[in-house]
Amino acid sequence: MSPNRRFRRLALALVLFVGLAIAALFALDTLAFRFDVGGIRYPEQVMAYRTQAVEPRWQRADGSLDLDGMLFRQRPGLDLDLGSHRLSTNALGLRGPEIALPKPTGHYRVLMIGDSVVYGWGVDDADTFVRRLEVEWNGRGDWRTYEIINAGHLVYDTVQQLALLRELGPVVQPDFVVLVYVVNDVEPTRDLVEDHLGLPREPDPMVESGAPEPSWLADAAANIHPIWPHLAALLRLEAQRSERYGALLERHGGRWIPEEHGAGPRGWERSRAALLDMSATCDSWGVPFLVLDHSFPPVPSLELLCREHGIDWADFRFTGAEQGLDIRNSRSDSHANSEGHRLLLEKLRAALAARGLPPD
Repeated sequence: MSPNRRFRRLALALVLFVGLAIAALFALDTLAFRFDVGGIRYPEQVMAYRTQAVEPRWQRADGSLDLDGMLFRQRPGLDLDLGSHRLSTNALGLRGPEIALPKPTGHYRVLMIGDSVVYGWGVDDADTFVRRLEVEWNGRGDWRTYEIINAGHLVYDTVQQLALLRELGPVVQPDFVVLVYVVNDVEPTRDLVEDHLGLPREPDPMVESGAPEPSWLADAAANIHPIWPHLAALLRLEAQRSERYGALLERHGGRWIPEEHGAGPRGWERSRAALLDMSATCDSWGVPFLVLDHSFPPVPSLELLCREHGIDWADFRFTGAEQGLDIRNSRSDSHANSEGHRLLLEKLRAALAARGLPPD
């Protein structure tokens, strides 16, 4: 065989190989999206929630902005397929069944307030720890009807939770109020609205210094995104997993305390004031108030604040051993899956039992 002929064959083989490789990558990209590999559709689902499930509340009747009050609420009467789960809301815009108003005799109500952890992002309503507890208590067969009201909203901070408590409390008349506290509580919801509206804001100290440097995985994701966006999303996911907390811990002497870095100092002061106000509001109603601490990384100031002001507090975090189990929705969505909600149910059941609930 002549050298020229051999060269043409090798060139043809190389072209075929490259063509097949590119075709395989397009096929993998399509399959990754179709089967939601690694939860790459999570950002799309969150965007669907923000655009379809909530209505803004930040504009007053005169057109001015109120960024320190209720910023948004879930719409009433929803029945949305968000991909990972279905969202159905009642007449109050809350996830779950309708709530009888005024409160009937013999009904005992626990109002659960929080963000996406209480909401139960990624699982259907029946699988949330909120609804499971309600079913469990009503299975006791006593004379009461128990209602565990799910007032969770995505990205709510404590300021939003306070506004919701003030709005809902007089309406649903809870017998017990539970706040599930997470890191979102020190990350102001107001910032998201300001960014959405294009309003200027001074950068928080240490935001840039706390951000990890992009890795080669992140660079590769950026390069292939125009052609294979879903494979790029998988690469970005791996980059985030390898960079996020390791780099932050390294930059801050082995400790990442949410209330001390980035928006944390500003967010913690807002959260602290709102939490004290929530406690005082419940006291004025004569309703017990419990804070369940689900913050990760932990917010050390929370427990100290609660103990200092006599606010009932309990640990609601997953243990180290539980963290190693398959309790997350996906690699990109760290919310609890059905098994994670089963563990949270156990923790909620124990916390309320220690406080005499359900009542005899």
